[in-house]
Amino acid sequence: MHLNEVSRAIGGALDGKRACQYALEVYDYDRYFTNGAFRQSSEWLAQQFRHSGCVDAEVVELPADGRTRFQDWTMPLAFECEAAELRMVAPQSQLLCSRAAEPRCVAQWSAPTDGTVQGPLVVLDPDHLYPPGAFVLTDKHPQEVIHLARQVQPAAFITDFVRKGYPDHRTMWINAMSEEPGLWGLLAGQAKAPVFVIPPALGRQLRRMLGRQPVTLSGYIDGSLGPGTLATATAVTPGQRRDQEVVIFAHGYESGVIDNASGVAACLEAATAIGELVKRGLLTKPKRSIRWLIVSECYGMVGFYSLRPELTKAGIVGLYLDSVGDVSRADYPFTLHRTGVAQPSYANSLAQLVLDRLPADKKARYFWRHENEIPVADHMISDPMVGIVSPWLGRGHDFGAWHSSDDTPSLIDEANMYGSSFLGAVYAYFAAAAGDQEAEWLAQNMLPVLQQELNDRVKPQETERQAFWRWSLRRCAESAAQLADSEASRCRVREIARQLEAPDRFEPAPGTELDNPAVARLVPARRTWGTLTFESVPPDRRKFGSPRWSEAINDAWYWADGRRNIGQIATLVSLELGQPVRKDLGSLFELAAESGLCELQ
Repeated sequence: MHLNEVSRAIGGALDGKRACQYALEVYDYDRYFTNGAFRQSSEWLAQQFRHSGCVDAEVVELPADGRTRFQDWTMPLAFECEAAELRMVAPQSQLLCSRAAEPRCVAQWSAPTDGTVQGPLVVLDPDHLYPPGAFVLTDKHPQEVIHLARQVQPAAFITDFVRKGYPDHRTMWINAMSEEPGLWGLLAGQAKAPVFVIPPALGRQLRRMLGRQPVTLSGYIDGSLGPGTLATATAVTPGQRRDQEVVIFAHGYESGVIDNASGVAACLEAATAIGELVKRGLLTKPKRSIRWLIVSECYGMVGFYSLRPELTKAGIVGLYLDSVGDVSRADYPFTLHRTGVAQPSYANSLAQLVLDRLPADKKARYFWRHENEIPVADHMISDPMVGIVSPWLGRGHDFGAWHSSDDTPSLIDEANMYGSSFLGAVYAYFAAAAGDQEAEWLAQNMLPVLQQELNDRVKPQETERQAFWRWSLRRCAESAAQLADSEASRCRVREIARQLEAPDRFEPAPGTELDNPAVARLVPARRTWGTLTFESVPPDRRKFGSPRWSEAINDAWYWADGRRNIGQIATLVSLELGQPVRKDLGSLFELAAESGLCELQ
């Protein structure tokens, strides 16, 4: 079925208003960001997916014990919080914050208090430790101070930390609590303490008052912190075959409507529209199945596919929707993050071709741009060891209310929710239904898209990078053959791809700039997929910190295929990213080998 026909059919069935309502319902659960709320959200999602015509709708419980490792990720402890309140009791009575009014006033992975506690308010002094049982006010992120609880347990830390540039009325959503630099969720055995979060304006008020007289506070956090489970929701729009899946996913279970109830809702709206059209006979049952997957960011994705390794073999392509529902403008567009080329794919081009087919009235209000990225978040399943190449549409830290109390229902926009749901639905159905004609059409229509990508990524005078990128982008065009049914069609796709001028082979010269040239000849054979965290490495041996968000380091990890040596990998990363060769890549792979993440041969 031609992409234009798919776009028209699905475009007529999507409902931006319904998608907004889905987002609000997800937000009603997730804004409390406890493992119990996530379980309720997952159960609701599974029910909605069933109503949309999906099968195998289920809640998958992952361990949340602070110890279990999936790939190089350690699952954090489970966090619960029933209620919390912070009050001033002297020199005046004042409610400072309450979880009933603002759930973000308690940090995720905050420890509970021992009932209601009362004590003096002090400002954290880097040169003097606070007294036991004090409420300790700081403008630092809790990760920077939580280790102090090992020496003296406070009544609670109170932070008015916000991201630089944020207005002073905002309460930050604190969702990182590990005391170890670069780590994220709270793990077993790490320092813990109660943590309240207040806006900077309130923090200034308390500091001024404290400058004039002693201040006494009282508060409680009614909750728990310990082993539990972390819920994930998934369902399948069944195709004629179940051994191949297109995977459309979002991370849910966060505190905001835009980040990321909007991405979850776009997945649900896409599933609903496709289900309605198939039920009414306006779309045929696709050849391949479509998996809808809602996970906790990174932890849920690596946990789900580690528990269900057979599904990594079924996934043929993916799409990641994150923060996709607020108003976009020419000066504030969504970003289509193109994946790298360690695993060449038609995915980036298909996403662009779909967005180009938004209905005219919706396109006028839906703005987007390209950005190049190595996948290090949920779309780490683009790693060649999994092979579900997944562009990311949406926003990251450029979302104006990211992880703050201003990420509220007032931001959700019907037209933009329609546009993001359109991408999810059309992309999913086209890839799931494609056969010979569609594969050949896609390869042909990718060529101008790939030429533009080449122009975006490489300057004409960069001779070696031109050769690398032409070789890589031709392989992306050739990958459309994966959608063809017949060998004859696959051959035609490869012929079409040859219209893109490129070398037939590209052999990277081994990087000679490595710190240890002898290591350059070693070949890493990986045992894990996904980004590197080095959480299992003692902190004093983490020469690279915890590189989970490093594009350069994880690009090198993705290029390690058991055949290339470290010198060749260093060259490929340099050519892909347009950066000098990392001289310390040998040390990186040696540390990974010492940690049991790969072998060096």
